[in-house]
Amino acid sequence: MKDRIKEIIQASISVKQQILQDEAMLARLEKAVDTIVTALKNGALCVIPTETVYGLAADARNADAVKRIFQTKGRPADHPLIVHLADGDDIDDWAIDIPHYARLLAA
Repeated sequence: MKDRIKEIIQASISVKQQILQDEAMLARLEKAVDTIVTALKNGALCVIPTETVYGLAADARNADAVKRIFQTKGRPADHPLIVHLADGDDIDDWAIDIPHYARLLAA
């Protein structure tokens, strides 16, 4: 019985340590996100990992930053960039002649 109690206590300590590590990791992640947001607002380019490749990000409202993406990647001017929107309602700020099906997908 004492061995079982000892196992339970050790497991509880292990779980608590994991929670504390996760909270520390979350704090580091939040700090990193804040740093990236500030950098983007200041016109910096940021590298962002995706499922398959790394993307190069900038504030799409900053013409100089967008120009630097084209220059950095050696991307031809006639190859448009993708703009990710936080809210589908923002689509009218970025596009014209939007088909109905696109609005449905953006909703």
